[in-house]
Amino acid sequence: MAKQQISFYLLPIDPACGEVITKIYFSLDNDRSDAIDALNSLKPKEEDRIVDLLSRLATTPRYHSKQITERIKRYGYGEITPHPHRFYFFWACRNNVVIFAYALKKKDSFKDSFYKELDRKRATYAAEFEKQFGKTE
Repeated sequence: MAKQQISFYLLPIDPACGEVITKIYFSLDNDRSDAIDALNSLKPKEEDRIVDLLSRLATTPRYHSKQITERIKRYGYGEITPHPHRFYFFWACRNNVVIFAYALKKKDSFKDSFYKELDRKRATYAAEFEKQFGKTE
C-alpha cells in the first residue's frame, strides 16, 4: 500500500466577489479529494450555489449562514450542508477554512462512530497543515 501523501488545494476566489479574508482549502489524499469530486459531479447550477457560498465565506467577515455549522458538539470541526443530504466537513484555523471530507446521507443521521472517525481524519490533516503552513490553532 502506498504511503498517504497529504496536500492542500487553495480554492481560487473570483476577485469580483471581493477581497479574500479567509482562504478556503480542500485537503487532498494522493492528489484526490472526495469533496472536490462531489462538487464537480453536481449540475452546474448546484455547483455554482456551493461555490457562491464558499466565496461569501471567504470574503465576508464573520460570515454566518444556516447552511454552516461552525462546530459539531464534542468535535473540533464543523459542517457545510448546501443541500439536505450533502455534507462537507471542515475546520477553521486562523484565517483559513480547510474542507477535509464529504459525505452523502439519504436518511437518518450519522452515527457517533462516523464523527469520531472524521475527528481522527481532521487531526491528521491539521497536523499536516501545521507542517506545511505553520501553527493552526
